Amino acid sequence: MMLPNDPLPTLCPDRFKANFKAIVPLILEEWSGISSENLASTDGELERVVDCIATLTDRTRVLIRRQLRELYQLALLESAPPKATRLSERLTQLTNSTLTETDLKQTIDLLEERTEELLVQFKKEVLPELNEKVRNNVGGSLLTALGIGFILGFLLGGIRGR
Repeated sequence: MMLPNDPLPTLCPDRFKANFKAIVPLILEEWSGISSENLASTDGELERVVDCIATLTDRTRVLIRRQLRELYQLALLESAPPKATRLSERLTQLTNSTLTETDLKQTIDLLEERTEELLVQFKKEVLPELNEKVRNNVGGSLLTALGIGFILGFLLGGIRGR
């Protein structure tokens, strides 16, 4: 289930359990009132972890699941080599050899993955800040949009008129 404007996918219990050891330090950092023994007793089962956190904190199960999903994504990002590094290594390899169709496809796949990652990061970090600035400065935003529209209309209208 995807929430509106929520770039993170639903948390799969099996994947959560498989990566539980990497998530535990983040959980302990997020909820300081929880001990590692309490988490160990859950055996990494998602619902048991949610129940454990819910009983020891004043958070709702929905909020806990959302936060666990974010921590899961963070743990995956921290444990995987950065895609930008993999991409730069791949491009370096390609410049030192002849290109084959397979090499090209792999490079395109890496570029697509990096583009998707940057888009998610943009939506998560930059877009909310821009929306806030636009809301705080409506007049300036309208004048900027009007100016850009006028310039584009002039340029495109001038091209059609020729």
